[in-house]
Amino acid sequence: MASLGWEVEGRAWEWRRRLLAWEEDSVIECSEMLHNIVLQVEVTDSWRWLLDPVHGYSVRDSYHFLTTSEEQVDRSLVDDV
Repeated sequence: MASLGWEVEGRAWEWRRRLLAWEEDSVIECSEMLHNIVLQVEVTDSWRWLLDPVHGYSVRDSYHFLTTSEEQVDRSLVDDV
């Protein structure tokens, strides 16, 4: 996909149908987050869950974080859970 072009209007961002307004906003947000990411062909990448980088993601740990965290958490996330 990177060879198709990550930049705005690059071919990596082509869709089968016209995007809704909120989807267009999400694509712009995503492309901005990916702007500083550099992928290298010979380097293996992986996902890492910052709350538990050793064992990875779990719903239990996520729920625990959302319901007990001292940090500012969007309460609508907790309500959805």
